[in-house]
Order: sequence, then C-alpha cells, then structure tokens
Amino acid sequence: MEAGNPAEAEDVFTWAQRIGERTVGGDSPQIMNIYRFLAAAYYQQGKYEAASASAGKLLEIAIDAYGPRSPQAREAKGFLKKITIK
Repeated sequence: MEAGNPAEAEDVFTWAQRIGERTVGGDSPQIMNIYRFLAAAYYQQGKYEAASASAGKLLEIAIDAYGPRSPQAREAKGFLKKITIK
C-alpha cells in the first residue's frame, strides 16, 4: 500500500473489516482500529457519511466493550467529533 493513497487504504481496510467480522465478530474490540483507519480513509476521500458511520461503529464497540467513561470511549468520541466536523 502506497503511503498517502486513501482509496487503496479503503480497499485494504474494507477487506480487513470483512475478515474481522467473520473471525472475531463485528462488535469485537479486536477490530476497533480497523474501523478507525477505515473512517480516516473515507474522510480523506471526502466520503464524510461513510467516515461518520465507521467512527460511530468504533464508538459503539468502545462503549460496549469498555464502558462509556473509559479512555477508549473518550478517544473514540473525540475521533467521531473530528470526523463529523465537515
């Protein structure tokens, strides 16, 4: 994957998301970073609705796995806020 190529990153992280959902489940904290990186790739391409949806899934997993006041949930909330500014 070439650095700075968000379209290629989207392909890779969409593929990783599908594998993660099949192996550990779509709500597993083990795939939280996939949602984060996928959201960033969408955002860099101007796909703000898709970016927001991926960041929202990241937040949902963080809250379910660690609780609403956990560092993981706070970080995910900040990331979602940053993604949805546009």
